[in-house]
Order: sequence, then C-alpha cells, then structure tokens
Amino acid sequence: MLNDFLNDSITTFKFSRKEFNNMKTILNSVFQIAMGKEILSVNPLLNTHTSIKFRSIQKKKDGSKLYLEKEMEILEDFLYQQGTMEAYTILMDFQIGTRIGELVVLKKEDMLDDEVYIHKMEIVDEERVGGVYIRKGYKVVEYVKHDISSGYRTVL
Repeated sequence: MLNDFLNDSITTFKFSRKEFNNMKTILNSVFQIAMGKEILSVNPLLNTHTSIKFRSIQKKKDGSKLYLEKEMEILEDFLYQQGTMEAYTILMDFQIGTRIGELVVLKKEDMLDDEVYIHKMEIVDEERVGGVYIRKGYKVVEYVKHDISSGYRTVL
C-alpha cells in the first residue's frame, strides 16, 4: 500500500527526485516518531521502492539565480538595519559565497587581512541505531565537502 502511495504521488504531483525525497523525509520523521512511541517496530519506508520515472529538472542558467541590483540594495539595507550577527553573516556570505556549513563555523582565526581560509564545516551528527539513523545534533569537522583539494580554499 505504501509503495502504491509513493508511486501514485510521483505521478499525481509530477515530482522530481528531489521533491519526492523531500516528501519522504516528512514521512520518515512521522515513522520515526511512531517507532519512538513503540507504535511501529520498523520503519516501513525501508522496504519501499519506486517504479515510476521522476520529472526531470532543467538546470537554470546562472543568471536566473541572481538578485536584481535593486533587490540586492533593498536586502542589504534591511540586513544592515537588523544589526544582528545573523544579518551580518548573510551579508558576508553574499561577498564570499561559501556553503552554509562552511560559513557557520568560520572564526576570526580563519580570516587574515582580506582573505578567509575555508578548511572545515558543520555537518549533521547522526548515529545508526537498529538500522535507522538518529539525528544527535551538529558537529564541526576538519574537512570540507568531498574532502578534495578544490574544497579547501582561500576566498577574498
């Protein structure tokens, strides 16, 4: 029945793989709660499969992801007026363009003159218990995405 529901959802809502996985994340959370309350003994999503093709996604051109100049000015003005660490962090990320996990772990020691050294990131800390991953929080790791040399970088 769950397989039928998942396959029908892909067809009915014309899901892309990412949209489908987002929906499954919500279902997975509900099943995790049910397991925690001992309503279920196993997560039924573990035994599901899909046989329907997903909607393909056309990658947007880089120009379509940018803010218009006027929008950017309005947003920057708003963020400066907030005067919070979070607002300044967003402003800084507009300048250096890091991943959010890299941005939130930056320290003053990572910055020298006009450069920022990207060499660590924050990731979700999970533990596998009984075949199911349980989120424990977040942790800082001393590597960057994919742990490749192009990930470690200095940004002006």
